[in-house]
Amino acid sequence: MDIPAIFGKDDSICWSYVIQTEFLPWFYCLYSEEFEKGVIKKNMISMIHPDQFVGLLEAENVIELLDVQVVLPGHMTKEERWVMRPLTSMWEGQVDGYTEYVYVTSDGKRFSTSREITDENQLDDRQMLFPLSTS
Repeated sequence: MDIPAIFGKDDSICWSYVIQTEFLPWFYCLYSEEFEKGVIKKNMISMIHPDQFVGLLEAENVIELLDVQVVLPGHMTKEERWVMRPLTSMWEGQVDGYTEYVYVTSDGKRFSTSREITDENQLDDRQMLFPLSTS
């Protein structure tokens, strides 16, 4: 499978499946890029690490981000299953010296891996990561 240069080196490997055992949210992103002169192709990429997601946002001069969904494990949503919701913003900040994230979905709900964090205003030194902050 072709791997866009922004995601790896020439010796990168791309798998056709992923097994995820971590109970962390992950990002489902749909993007388009110009494959050949005038030929646009759409691709889907899934990633778990927020820094990878931010790297994708920063590559918007190469690709066009069409859709971003956050896939949340049941312990974060208090449901018995994983759910996928449109992501409208994502915040990063500190809590007791640890980095924490708050994911805000299109219905206005906020989710964090920490049960004590219910709002981005509880984060110290918070910054908005998505939409990509220009500050």
